[in-house]
Amino acid sequence: MLLAFQKFFIGFTIILLVLVIAVPVYHILNHSTGPDLSVQMYVSMFPELVSNNPEAMVDSFIQLPDGSLTLLTAKNVVVRGYLIGNTARIIYLGGRDDSELTSLNVQLRKSAELVLNKIIPKPTINQQFTYPNVGGANGPDEIIVIGNFRDTSHQILLTASV
Repeated sequence: MLLAFQKFFIGFTIILLVLVIAVPVYHILNHSTGPDLSVQMYVSMFPELVSNNPEAMVDSFIQLPDGSLTLLTAKNVVVRGYLIGNTARIIYLGGRDDSELTSLNVQLRKSAELVLNKIIPKPTINQQFTYPNVGGANGPDEIIVIGNFRDTSHQILLTASV
């Protein structure tokens, strides 16, 4: 009786392992060209203009005179943004390295052409900046916010296409 139970349990385990491997492989192979449903669900839970945390972004960098970049540890400051209709709002939330921030560089590109390149002196925590007429039918707009720091490094704090 015990031997029959062990054979049944081993057979059941093997079938379960095959299913655990086969189902995802089948799903990946048959749905590889379409958009990822889990990504669509995740993105739809948030406003159109993404908010980024510096830990998720590239390290800060210093651009040398020859054009090369030297990477540094990422600074801990946060800029969030969201879109209401055609108006983008960017909010500076500060962070551990707030005292090191000297300015923000806000860039807006319409159809890949730079239409706004504004340097904002050291913002206060929770300071908001509003940019109307963003997004629309003329192609995607891109918003980039770069932090400039005392050590002459720069870091991309927010980037979004709307």
